[in-house]
Amino acid sequence: MKTYKLTAILLLAMLVAGCNGTFDNIFFLKANPMENDDAKASVSSDSYISWIAGEQINLNGTGCIIEEKTPGSFTVECPGTLTAPVCAIYPNTVDTYGNQVEVNYSPGASTLTLKMLSVDYTDNTHATHKVFFPMAAYQSKLSSQLMFDHLTAGMRFTIENPTDEACALAAVRIYLYGDEVPTPTEKNGVTVSWENQGPIIPGGTIGSTTGDVEAEYASEMRFAMMTGGEPNVIIEGHSSITFCVPVTVRSLTSFAVTGYKPDWSELFSFQKDISRSLELNKMYNMPTITLSR
Repeated sequence: MKTYKLTAILLLAMLVAGCNGTFDNIFFLKANPMENDDAKASVSSDSYISWIAGEQINLNGTGCIIEEKTPGSFTVECPGTLTAPVCAIYPNTVDTYGNQVEVNYSPGASTLTLKMLSVDYTDNTHATHKVFFPMAAYQSKLSSQLMFDHLTAGMRFTIENPTDEACALAAVRIYLYGDEVPTPTEKNGVTVSWENQGPIIPGGTIGSTTGDVEAEYASEMRFAMMTGGEPNVIIEGHSSITFCVPVTVRSLTSFAVTGYKPDWSELFSFQKDISRSLELNKMYNMPTITLSR
């Protein structure tokens, strides 16, 4: 039986154990919570929020494993050669379980490229899911606490199945369109971007009532949909699923979403004009996608 060890929980909360003010080669992990777009509140109403033991954080170019020393208290041990300043990047380079993330460390000019991510539901109730949300922390001098900031905004999507029959969703491809070339986001010495950004023609047939996409530039995002570390998400009849994803663009004029069945035929396509700016560290609710009856 395959052991599932990877992917991060939906969002990272402000978790930290007590600190005695001294540095003994152990960092306690903290993170600024993401806010809802419509309120100054963290996004935590129906989501289990935590770090995941066994994942890696990149510390000045070295991958270091996250540990749960006591319940709810997460740390990472730094290499003995680590010196200030410290740049911590989450997640580290990974290529497994539907995640393809590449980190290139360079002092003050590191890059994190998202090639593909997985959305992994804990079980078939779809109450909790896991997905990487890129973050970075910076210290000018060594301290026992690492405070992480989100490198992206977030979008919350809901897919509703009003039919009588269950359907299997294997993958989702999302396009975010804008009036100009997407600008990579930089924070704490790290620039994050999607691999496919620029002039992009959408794949699949866009079947919405809003007409064809006319924007010239786009950011393409690919997500493997999983349940318990295994491929596919089953959406039962007269039910829905909701998931959140990180987005690197700072504004958009419209978006398009195409869903694929396990055989890679198209399950649905949806496109909507929606013009707005996007801020780092905020979660935006997107219009509900309803499958055809």
